[in-house]
Amino acid sequence: MKGEFDVEDAVLAPVFAIATAATVGIANVSLFGASLQDTLFTIGQEAIPVGSAIAIGVFAIAYVTNDANISRLDDEYTYAVMGTVALLLLVPTIPSLLDFVKSSDFFALTVVGVQAAGYAGVSYLA
Repeated sequence: MKGEFDVEDAVLAPVFAIATAATVGIANVSLFGASLQDTLFTIGQEAIPVGSAIAIGVFAIAYVTNDANISRLDDEYTYAVMGTVALLLLVPTIPSLLDFVKSSDFFALTVVGVQAAGYAGVSYLA
């Protein structure tokens, strides 16, 4: 619903934040002996980490369950949602981009911030 978090959005928001932070290397979270930075599967020669797959899944759930229509969003949130989709798909699949993001806490935090704004746009505002 527009203008409020649904229960699933509120529960999944910290999962999304932790998964994105693990993907860019500023958090190291392990559950049951598996790290969110471990490889879940590979596409060609590119390894897709567990955290990235979780973040993509959570974002997709938020989008579908909120019947998101990003055309209703303000421009800055529309750009944040589009940026989130791009970052979720490109950062883990382009090693040089992932290395660049991981090279500085500033870059990593910026990526997490953009993705958090995109998640908020989809789950709260759309």
